Amino acid sequence: MNEKGFSLIELIVIVLIMMALLVIAVPQFGAMSRKAAIERQTRQIYADLTTARSRAMNTNTAHVVTMPAALSYAISDGTNIVVSGKLSYNVTWSGSLPALTFNSRGLPSETGTITTNVSSGAVVDCINVNITRMTIGKLTGGTCVAQ
Repeated sequence: MNEKGFSLIELIVIVLIMMALLVIAVPQFGAMSRKAAIERQTRQIYADLTTARSRAMNTNTAHVVTMPAALSYAISDGTNIVVSGKLSYNVTWSGSLPALTFNSRGLPSETGTITTNVSSGAVVDCINVNITRMTIGKLTGGTCVAQ
């Protein structure tokens, strides 16, 4: 008998193989998505801090970065909020002051580290704020190592 097509047994075997591959792939995809989200969030905060620093120099006005809630931040020029962001993961600022201020020359009020409070294996998950520059890095042993 020369019939074209698949038998029911062949289809069941194919479906079982596909299910086995999905069982292996789905947990890996979840971890990979989480890493990517943390990296995206860290890079967005870094970009917004860089924008605040540049705006402070361009407008000759101090810009203040605050984190009023664990899952948000705002950057203001003293009167208006110029940038605000919502976060998916908690972050902390290690500085002693409650807010980070970039003066009219773009220099920060203090040095410190902004860290994502999730261990995920992400390539970047922290930002070092120094007097002369900011670097993005990976938290290793409690220290933000520049990438």
